[in-house]
Amino acid sequence: MLDSNWTGDDFDFVTSLARMRGLYGGMAVVSVTVEMDSFNTSSNVILLGQGLLQMRRESLLEENTTANKDAFLTHMRTSGAQMLLELGRDTEQALATLVEDSLAMWNFSVELAKITVPDSNLTDPWLTYNPTTIADLQVQCDQAAPGFKFDWLRFLQETFREAQVEVTGEERIVVEVPNYLTALMRVLKATPKRVLANYLLMQLVQGMADEVVAASREDHRKLNSQKDVKSFGRSSGRAWYDCAQKTNKILDMAVGYLYIKNRVGENVVHMAREVVENIKGAFRNMLTTASWMGSAREEALKKVDNMMMLVGYPDLLTNETSLEEYHSRLPKMSEQTHFENMMALSRWHSLRSLARLRKPVVRKGWARGPVETNAFYSTLQNSIIIPAAVLQPPIFRREPLTALNYGALGVVIGHEITHGFDNSGRERDHEGNLHEWWTAETDAEYASRSSCFADQYEAFSVSQILSPFERDGAEMKINGVASKGENIADNGGTRAAWLAYRSRVEATGERLRLPGLEGYSQDQLFFISFGQLWCSQFTPWSLRLLLSTDVHIPGAFRIKGVLQNLREFSHAFGCAANATFNPERKCVLW
Repeated sequence: MLDSNWTGDDFDFVTSLARMRGLYGGMAVVSVTVEMDSFNTSSNVILLGQGLLQMRRESLLEENTTANKDAFLTHMRTSGAQMLLELGRDTEQALATLVEDSLAMWNFSVELAKITVPDSNLTDPWLTYNPTTIADLQVQCDQAAPGFKFDWLRFLQETFREAQVEVTGEERIVVEVPNYLTALMRVLKATPKRVLANYLLMQLVQGMADEVVAASREDHRKLNSQKDVKSFGRSSGRAWYDCAQKTNKILDMAVGYLYIKNRVGENVVHMAREVVENIKGAFRNMLTTASWMGSAREEALKKVDNMMMLVGYPDLLTNETSLEEYHSRLPKMSEQTHFENMMALSRWHSLRSLARLRKPVVRKGWARGPVETNAFYSTLQNSIIIPAAVLQPPIFRREPLTALNYGALGVVIGHEITHGFDNSGRERDHEGNLHEWWTAETDAEYASRSSCFADQYEAFSVSQILSPFERDGAEMKINGVASKGENIADNGGTRAAWLAYRSRVEATGERLRLPGLEGYSQDQLFFISFGQLWCSQFTPWSLRLLLSTDVHIPGAFRIKGVLQNLREFSHAFGCAANATFNPERKCVLW
C-alpha cells in the first residue's frame, strides 16, 4: 500500500504466507502449529487451524461496526501516511491509494471473520480433531474453489524448510475446522493479490508495532483497545515493566534460571510438593466415593494416579550444561539494534516450535517458565505445572499456616487437577489421548450434574459488582456453558483443598490464630484465604470484555458460586438456611 504502481506480478501468496509462519511465527489466514497428537500423545503432528484476525471477531461482525471500522481505517491511514512520509512518497496519489487499500483490507478482514468459527465452538476436542493427509486436503480444497489452487504441500514444505523438517503429500495432519479451510479457498479466489499482500504484511507490521518508536506503539495500542489496560486503567507502557514482561515471555527459561538461583529455596518447593500430593490424594478420595461414576471410576482413578505434578521449576534449570544446550542457537543480541533483536528472537522461537515435529515428545515438558504467577493443566500431557513464582504470599507462605496455604495454593492446585475431569478434560484418558471411557449412564449423569453449574452461574446479576453510577441498565450475564469447565474446576478444586486441609489439621493438631484476627476460626481463615484469591476490580468496559471473550468469570462470582455449593462454608460461618450463601440447591460433581 506504499506503492501505487505495485502490480503483484511477482507476488507469491503461498511463499509469503509460509515465510510469515516459518520465520516470524505469523498466524495470518491459517495457523500452523506442532502439537501432541490427540489420538497418540507419544508423537507430534501438524495442526492446521483458523488464522488470527486483526481485530476480535465480534468487533468485525457485530451490527454496530462503525466505530470499529473507523478506528481500523484511521490506524491504517495514520501509520501508512507516516511510512510514506519517511520514504519521501507522500504524494496525493499515494495517499489516495492508501485510503483505498485500507478499506479493501477492512472488507477482507470482515470476509475472514464471517467464515471463522467462534472460540466457544472450539472447546469440543472431538469436533476439532479431523485427521487427513496433505494430499487429501488438497483435493478437498481444489473441489471447494474450482479454478483456484492453494498448494498445501509447497506451503508446508516452505514453512518447515528453515526448521530442517521435510514433509511429503502423505504427511498426516490434523485440521481444526475443515469448513473454514474450504471456505477460505473461495475467499482467496475472489481477493486481489494487492489486498492479500497488504493484509499479510500489515499483520507483521502490527505484530512488531511494540518494537518501534513510541508514537507507533501508542497508536497501535489505541487500535487494539483490549490490550490497553495493564493495571488499574493505565493505558500507556512503562518501559521497565514492559521490557521485563517481554524478556520473561521470550527467554522464560533463562529468566527462570536467574530467578530460582536468587529467589527460590529448595525448602519452599519441597513444602509445596507436599501440598500438591495431599490435594491429589484428597481428589482421589472424592472420586472413590463418587458412586454415580460406576465402572468409569476405575479409569478416573488411573488418570489421577498418572497425573504428573511439575512443581517449582524444570530439572533443566539445575544443570547449566543442559541450559546452554537449550539456548544453543539463540541469536546474538546487540544493545543498539532492539528491532533486529526482536525479529531474530521471533525467528528462533518459530523455528524451535516447528522443529518439534520430528522430535520425541517430552512428557515432563514445561510449556511455561517458572517466573509465572499462574498454574496450568495440560490435557495432552495430563500434567500440572505449579511455577515457582506462585509460591509466595498471598498464595503460599513458608510458615506452617495450613488454613491460609490450603485455602489459596491448595485451591489453585485442586482447580488444575479438576481440569482433568471438566467438560473438556474428561474426554481424555490417563495418557492424554482422546478416549471414550465414560459409559452411557455415567455420561448422562455427568451432563445432568454439570448443567446445574451452568444454571447457577447464569442466574447471577453481574452488574451488581459495579458502582451504581457505572451501571447503564443493560443486564450483563455469565455464559454458563462457555465458562462451565472453569466453574467445575473452581468447585471441585476448592472441595479437594478443603478435604486435604481438614485431613492435615487433624493429623498435626494445628490450632491457628493470627494476630488481629483471633476472632476467626481456622476453618473461617481457610475461606478468607480462598476469597483473597479472586480479589479484583473492573470497569464496565473491561467487565463486558471479560464476559464476551474469557472462559473465566469475574472473581466475585468465582467466590460466590463455590461458597454457595459448600456446606462446609455455611457451617463455618453459621449461615442460615436459604441465606444468599446457603441456598437449598447445591451443585456437586464429586
